[in-house]
Amino acid sequence: MSYQQVLEAALALPLTKQQKLMEQLEEHLATGDGGELSPEWEKEIERRLAEYKAGTAKTITWEEAKQRMDKLRKSHGKKSRSVAARRLG
Repeated sequence: MSYQQVLEAALALPLTKQQKLMEQLEEHLATGDGGELSPEWEKEIERRLAEYKAGTAKTITWEEAKQRMDKLRKSHGKKSRSVAARRLG
């Protein structure tokens, strides 16, 4: 399957499936080819976990997180697709 075929198939998906695909691709790219996190990400995760356990992390509810994501999708919908296409290229 060519890059163009993959791109066309991805863009033909419903927006929610495109978002899920993008998230999975970003996760895959962030973990590198070995599936391991970089030392920087390990350090960041440890920092955030320590803040959470200490009660100093600013958290939001799942409902608020979903609302923020929906708002971003609506305001950046077309832009997100072009960013995703560039990342695939």
